[in-house]
Amino acid sequence: MKKTYKAIIYDIDGTVLNTLAMNMYPLMKIIKEETGEDWTYEEVLKFAAYPGMKVMEELDVKDKEKTYARWVQYVNEYEEGATLYEGMEDVLKGFQAHNVLQAVVSAKTKQQYQIDVVEKGLDQYMFTAILADDTQQHKPDPQPLLECLKRLQLQPEEVIYIGDALSDYLAAKNAHIDFGYAMWGSVSSEGIIDPAYTFEKPLDVLTLLEKTEMEKMLAGELYDCGDPQLMAQWHKAKNLMRTYNQLDSEDSDGKQKILKSLLGKCDQVWITSPFYVDYGCNIYIGEHTEINMNCTFLDDNKIVIGKHGLIAPNVNIYTAYHPTHYMDRFGEDTGDGFQFCKTETAPVIIGDYVWIGGGSVILPGVHIGDNVVIGAGSVVTHDIPSNVIAYGNPCKVIKENKRQK
Repeated sequence: MKKTYKAIIYDIDGTVLNTLAMNMYPLMKIIKEETGEDWTYEEVLKFAAYPGMKVMEELDVKDKEKTYARWVQYVNEYEEGATLYEGMEDVLKGFQAHNVLQAVVSAKTKQQYQIDVVEKGLDQYMFTAILADDTQQHKPDPQPLLECLKRLQLQPEEVIYIGDALSDYLAAKNAHIDFGYAMWGSVSSEGIIDPAYTFEKPLDVLTLLEKTEMEKMLAGELYDCGDPQLMAQWHKAKNLMRTYNQLDSEDSDGKQKILKSLLGKCDQVWITSPFYVDYGCNIYIGEHTEINMNCTFLDDNKIVIGKHGLIAPNVNIYTAYHPTHYMDRFGEDTGDGFQFCKTETAPVIIGDYVWIGGGSVILPGVHIGDNVVIGAGSVVTHDIPSNVIAYGNPCKVIKENKRQK
């Protein structure tokens, strides 16, 4: 079972930021100055996973502190600088939105942190940062992580440390903290044995989040439709829908105002009432699309309709389905004798310039291409490609949709 964490702690280099080139090329310069030797980029890569002072020890330079300070200076002067890994800011925003604390434990100096993190605006996501000057011992010693726990006021089992290097893994192990292995920035997995989680790309880290019922619904997973968040959106949609259906036909401005509150997207759309939805917020309709009276869109997942569409009266679009056996279909009693039905979902995607004939039914998971005509009374159970005319129960492609001469 997936564990829920109260805080996510990140390493920076190779985890949040791609700093490989900006660290390795200056190191090649340091080695040349200290030893007179010309090392290749591939040769210095073995130091990428080491803390800075550990590199100085491995190279056996005479004045380690001064040489390390000079390396830091060269790194800060490196023109290309550090770059944020693709998807990483979405990760930071995601945990922030779910009120999960975030922090940094890194061997960076405060000066480096200012340049690489603060100046990029990334510090806004961090509750605290433990840097090289904050502890006497450094990774793989657990002291930096333990200091971070102290500031977060959390226990080891309540956090996870995400890093790319052996020193990150060992520090987490020594602090009795779960380790998430960031493969996207790692140069070697040697010694990293059985991490709690392995992440191939930054966005994979978001799998640690406990999904809301709305997120489960949109992901097509079993969800609780009696969830308070879902019920609140459902009631909001029903109230807006009732108001919309009671407006005078001439009140175009009033109708557009309600549609913008009800639907996910609806630019320059005409919908003749009555019109019925489940949540409304999962419906996205392209410009200049017309929807005729008495249509029902059950948007338990996304319903996306392209531009310049025509949808005739009494068209039903469904995105939800249920287990077929009754013993699998119903959840636990809610306490008032009512059982919500277990539900799964799949999106419906309809392309541009599509005309759907009256009384048609479109089932969950169906994709309809561009320039398609669906004949009246069709039941669309499978995908329909672009540029065709299709109809029937089940709906089948009849012929190519060509311009008439």
